[in-house]
Amino acid sequence: LFYNKEGSVRSFQNADLFSPAELQTIRDNLTGRAEWLRKRGAHLYLLVVPAKNRVYGEFYPSGIRKVGSIGRAEQTVEYLRETTTVPVEFALEDLLAAKTNGAALLYFRQDTHWTDHGAFLGYRKLMRRIHRDLPAAIPAEKSDFQWEYRPEGGGDLTPLARVALGKSATDARYETLVRPQPLPFAYLLQHPFVNHTVRNGRPLKAFVLYDSFGVSMIPFLASTFGEVKYLRRHDFNEI
Repeated sequence: LFYNKEGSVRSFQNADLFSPAELQTIRDNLTGRAEWLRKRGAHLYLLVVPAKNRVYGEFYPSGIRKVGSIGRAEQTVEYLRETTTVPVEFALEDLLAAKTNGAALLYFRQDTHWTDHGAFLGYRKLMRRIHRDLPAAIPAEKSDFQWEYRPEGGGDLTPLARVALGKSATDARYETLVRPQPLPFAYLLQHPFVNHTVRNGRPLKAFVLYDSFGVSMIPFLASTFGEVKYLRRHDFNEI
C-alpha cells in the first residue's frame, strides 16, 4: 500500500521540483541554524529519509509514470551539498543497496514508515558521517542488538485503503528490534512527541528534531550517546 495524499503521487513522478527561490530559502534556513549551533559548540547534521515509493517504486501502479529524472529530495540534497558545508545524508542509497542484496523488508507493506531494519540503516548512514567529525560517537553494529521476525499486524495505511488485504500482505514478517528489559539506557522522559534518554558510560550529547520516521531510530541513538533529547517537530527555535 502507498499513501496518495499531499502530493505523494506527483512526488513519485518527479513532477514538482522546488524553484530556485525555494531552494535558497531552504539553504538559508539550514545554514543559519548551523551557524547558531556552531557558536554554541554544537554540530548540525541532516538525515533525509526517502518515501516508501522511492525504495519500492516497482510496486506502484504501472499507469503512473515518472516525468522527471529526479525528485524534490534528490534535488534538495544535491543543492545543499553544493552550496553549504552542512553534512546532509540521504538514506536512499543505503536502502536500495540493502534491498538489492536481499535484505529483509525495509518498509511495512501496510504502513507509510520504514521497519526497524530500515531505520537501523538510516541510523548507520547518519552515524558514519557524525563519526568522521566526532570519533567518540561510535556507530553501533547490528549485532549489538537483538532481532526477531514478527508479523506487521496492520499499519497507518490499512484504514485508508478500505479494502481486504491479501494473504501475502497480512502474512508478511519483518525484522524487528527486541526491546530488552531492562533497557541499556534510561528514559528520563517518554512521550509521543518529547523523549529524553541517558546511557551511562557513553560520551557526547545530542538533540534530535524528528518526524514520525525518527521514532524507530530512538533506541539506536539512545544506545550511542550519553544523553539525547528528542523533539518531534519540524521548526527550530533559538532557545
